[in-house]
Amino acid sequence: MINLSFVKPKNKLKIDKYNSELLNLICDKIKEIDNHPNLKWDNELLKFVCECIENGLHSDNENKQKTNKKQLCIDVYTKVFTLNEAEKVILTNSIQFLCDNKLIIKFSHLEKYSTIMFNYIKSKL
Repeated sequence: MINLSFVKPKNKLKIDKYNSELLNLICDKIKEIDNHPNLKWDNELLKFVCECIENGLHSDNENKQKTNKKQLCIDVYTKVFTLNEAEKVILTNSIQFLCDNKLIIKFSHLEKYSTIMFNYIKSKL
């Protein structure tokens, strides 16, 4: 077996790889919810997905600017639920509404890291 773990993707491949991992992680979190198929048009789920994307992207501006967050959200919904073109338009409008009204919360680095540390310590006790 050949080991290629030392070869790392760069530039656009690195961004695409990260976005793909983020997409899969968010999809898994949605699927953990018991009745997730019934939440297809739940605004709270859409807000949750948008916040996961906003807070899950790397904070360096170069990578964040190259990521189409709206498309990533639509990709999450397409992977978890089946969407036709009309539903994608409705979803796009809902995402735009959340963005325009500043309803997507961006957590600070302190909040992120303190929560991660708290969960880590809690798991070790």
